[in-house]
Amino acid sequence: MFEEAVRAFTISYDVLNEANTFWGGELLTGRVVVEAANELRAESLDLSVRGVGETRWSEKDGDETLHYSASATYFKVKQLLIQKTPFPDGVVIPPGCHVYQFALQIPQMDLPSSFAGAHGKVRYFLKAKLHRPWHLASRASTLTQRVAKASLLPCCVQSQQLGSKEKTLGCLCCTSGPIILNARIERKGYTPGDFIRVFTEVENGSSREVRPKVALQQLQTFHAQGKTKCVPKRIASLEGPPVGGRRRDAWSGGVLHIPPDTPISLLNCALMSVEYSVVVYVDIPRAFDIEVTFPVVIGTIPLHNPVY
Repeated sequence: MFEEAVRAFTISYDVLNEANTFWGGELLTGRVVVEAANELRAESLDLSVRGVGETRWSEKDGDETLHYSASATYFKVKQLLIQKTPFPDGVVIPPGCHVYQFALQIPQMDLPSSFAGAHGKVRYFLKAKLHRPWHLASRASTLTQRVAKASLLPCCVQSQQLGSKEKTLGCLCCTSGPIILNARIERKGYTPGDFIRVFTEVENGSSREVRPKVALQQLQTFHAQGKTKCVPKRIASLEGPPVGGRRRDAWSGGVLHIPPDTPISLLNCALMSVEYSVVVYVDIPRAFDIEVTFPVVIGTIPLHNPVY
């Protein structure tokens, strides 16, 4: 039987770096291992590496459930490890363990990074097929991780970001002094595990006690069949000391830690995107908050940033 003839059929690739990732234009090398219990006759052994993206979700419209989906193949590269041989001939594989080396060139393209989100994913995987006469093909596959090599560009991510907002409480006949928020972050580009230092100054002209707060927000956006699905998520948050009525206070101790497993920004994919922003706001009791939003990029090339 087939299960007895092929004891093991596996695929592995050589790790290119500590993060176990690859980039467009690199050479992916590895091996396919066939362990035969007895003599086999193979028509061919092929290997392919492929990048695909897909989105999928459902929505209720009254009593009807609507389904949306989309997919894309970014590239597919194939290599024959055993050349195709027409039936009834074939390549004889004797009993034992046999190793077939491979080397595949990843296309030099602006490929989206690997990502698994709420309603979509981008995947890159290797797949091997062993074709034998009168048998189903034996299959082996493994996922690889692709990241954007240069997602932090110094010309646009190292400059600081500034913003301010003002609000007056009350109505026309009875208004308070203004509440003014001035906020600053040191740059626009960060990496997973990095720290975002936030500086605020709050001038509280009202009689209420207010408090500055900061949050790192993620927005996943998915597209399919002309529809869009957005999924917001709070990644990290912190709050500063309260600012009493008729007082002014500066806060320079706000440090947001980006979790090391945070996905990097996904900005070059037509099916989905992952965007981040730092939201600095003043929590005002019994009133709408005032806030300043700074878009940020989470990428893969570290910039010098001290640990606080």
